[in-house]
Amino acid sequence: MTVRDELTVINKELAQAMVDRDVDRIASYYTDDAVFIEADSPTLAGRAAIADKFRGPDTGAFPITFESGEVIEDRDLVVDIGSIRLDGNHLARYVVVFRRQSDGSLKMAVDVPISG
Repeated sequence: MTVRDELTVINKELAQAMVDRDVDRIASYYTDDAVFIEADSPTLAGRAAIADKFRGPDTGAFPITFESGEVIEDRDLVVDIGSIRLDGNHLARYVVVFRRQSDGSLKMAVDVPISG
């Protein structure tokens, strides 16, 4: 399986976890020391803090998708620069740095959604 194939699977599964509002599953895609950086919000550090972000008020399920664009690989790090879509329409962009884990899986170490 190529890295791009891995990212496709992760993106699909993460989007479904968000639709299901399964915070534990969402958090499982992040490293223990992950950082979440969002404009006009404090930086969140750690899987638990990121999980708390997704425990917010229920806004209902939404058909969000993540689409990898440019993918950069360097040893145990993979950078995915992609787009976020809502109902098939462009919503935002993102930069995610994945770190390869000892079990071979990729987990998000840095997650930066970008408006527009």
